[in-house]
Amino acid sequence: MNVNDILNDKTKTWSIFDREVSKSYDLISDLISLRLYRRWCRGLARALPSQPGLNILDLACGTGLIPMAIHEERSDVEDRYTCVDLSEEMLDIFRRKMSGSTLESQLNIQRGDATDLTLESDQYDVVTMACGIRNVGDTLAGLSEIARVLKPGGAVYFLEPSIPNSRILRAIFLAYFRYIVPAVAGLFSNGDAYRYFNRSVENFPYGDGFIEMIESAGFVRCEMRHFTLGAGALYIGYKPE
Repeated sequence: MNVNDILNDKTKTWSIFDREVSKSYDLISDLISLRLYRRWCRGLARALPSQPGLNILDLACGTGLIPMAIHEERSDVEDRYTCVDLSEEMLDIFRRKMSGSTLESQLNIQRGDATDLTLESDQYDVVTMACGIRNVGDTLAGLSEIARVLKPGGAVYFLEPSIPNSRILRAIFLAYFRYIVPAVAGLFSNGDAYRYFNRSVENFPYGDGFIEMIESAGFVRCEMRHFTLGAGALYIGYKPE
């Protein structure tokens, strides 16, 4: 399946991670983001409510970078995490990383589809999703499911690459992700898989466009926070009380 096939049918996106990138995902993520992605994950973690004992759902959890970042920032409290992803290979890596860790007992790791969650309604204080919403087959269905499982007043946090507004930074960003990222990724994995990455970022609504999409799903008090000169963005929305 080529890049165009995946872009036209995102229900198959998980297969890229299973077959092509799972084993080298963390390494390549660090390389192509210059480790900025880990900093953005910590930024998301610091944005969470300060209350202890949060019940957190992490969608598109991959190898667990978001739960790990939250745990590092909130090591003095014991939150509960349900971690969901469609890629079993990524989940296996996550489980191996957590084996014997202090975080392991707080995790419920399971395979699942963000557009059709087998989870009860109104049970999570927080839903997080990093580099995942643009890969969902039906974005509005995914947003609807997030709203369903959040408690009234609960918040969703989306962390995504973004495209800077500055013309100069935008040109640098696009050149880097169109040409350098696939070349670097190709040294360790399948470079074509990372051509999907840059095209999915360019094709997905960002900034005000994504805020409008979140609001259309019923979320309120929506906001966006920029990271690294606009190369990353954190979107936050709240389920009405």
